[in-house]
Amino acid sequence: MADSSSGRVAETKRHSFLVGFFIRLVKEKPLGMVGGIITLLLLLTGIFADFIAPYGMNETRVVDMLSAPSAQYWLGTDNLGRDILSRVIFGARISVIAGLAGSIWATTVSLIIGILSGYIGGKFDLIVQRFVDAWMCLPSLILMMVIITIIGPGLWQLIICMGLTFGVTGSRIIRSAVIAIKENVYVEAAVAIGCPTGIEAEMLYLEEGPRSQHNNLAQGHRGKQQESSALPSPGHTHIALWMRQEGLPPG
Repeated sequence: MADSSSGRVAETKRHSFLVGFFIRLVKEKPLGMVGGIITLLLLLTGIFADFIAPYGMNETRVVDMLSAPSAQYWLGTDNLGRDILSRVIFGARISVIAGLAGSIWATTVSLIIGILSGYIGGKFDLIVQRFVDAWMCLPSLILMMVIITIIGPGLWQLIICMGLTFGVTGSRIIRSAVIAIKENVYVEAAVAIGCPTGIEAEMLYLEEGPRSQHNNLAQGHRGKQQESSALPSPGHTHIALWMRQEGLPPG
């Protein structure tokens, strides 16, 4: 009886936490909540397009060519007799895949270039940033046309093209943030106690990675700085774990 009651209490707390989280999200980020719902609807529409669309994507009805919107064809038909609503629903699948995959790839490219350039510094940073400057001087449309010409047409080629075009440009922001984080006291303390280079790089990624992903995927939608500053820094936690593994006393 005690176990079952404790399980119900834990489940109630978990549900209450989720409900409270969504209520807080709606109150503090109403526009973000609306955007999230729209994105989720587009994602579900793309996934279940085969079941939602009333007709096939390329299903033609010659007798119904260029029909006006009606109860049978909500958005009408095109010059080949294809249902426009069905084609819009199937087109959402391509748009969602290209948009999300392109954003994730651009974020990955930005993180790799920005963290390496900001962390290593010196001549490596100088050479990389001159390349980034030259890249940013060229129009993005021309760059994408050149890349598509080299790697060929296709959906995944387009995703790679968009990720490279916008990822290299966005690496400048990541680099500046990494340089600022390197000046923090806990990073200097890690260097002073002989923290391995890999641990320092992981600290920089833990500090800047989620922030850059949030900026790239949410297009700069920021939370309250007072709430984020009150949370413990991932870098501090990573140093504490490393010191515990090495048997060093806490500072």
